[in-house]
Amino acid sequence: MQILKTILLVSLFLTIESEAGKWQKLKPLSSYGGESYRLNDNVIYMQIRGYGEKKSSKANEILTLSKEPKQSYPHSVMEKFKNLKPKYSSRADITTMGYGNAFFIDRDGKMFQMDMRENIISLLGEIDRPAELQLLLRLGHYEEGEYYRKSSKGYEVKISYPIKGCV
Repeated sequence: MQILKTILLVSLFLTIESEAGKWQKLKPLSSYGGESYRLNDNVIYMQIRGYGEKKSSKANEILTLSKEPKQSYPHSVMEKFKNLKPKYSSRADITTMGYGNAFFIDRDGKMFQMDMRENIISLLGEIDRPAELQLLLRLGHYEEGEYYRKSSKGYEVKISYPIKGCV
């Protein structure tokens, strides 16, 4: 009986390991909804906005991360949030969208602005969702990933680059 239990346990472990090691398809970053991310407990709504120029206040790209759909937040708060202007420190490094800023609303309704990748990543907590992985790639100046799998050291990602000219 003990041998049978051991065999079943080893079999279960090997099945789980083989499932975890399979490559899974990643969707493009733009196809993930705001609820695809797990934000820090204190953050209820976040936007990463890309601007064409440093002096511009009109975003040409917006990525939304939220705990609930936008409609569930008070209209007056969202209107004020939409009108927040970007600011840049000398250490600003959100450059994957031209010039970038991230804005978020905390649980108490206070609004904050940031311009560094590490601040965005710290508000995500543990990276354990495909959308978060794709966002990390984008913030790290990589192309979007095509496939991923979890490994003992984190994630492995396959990225395809189009080849131009003769090979």
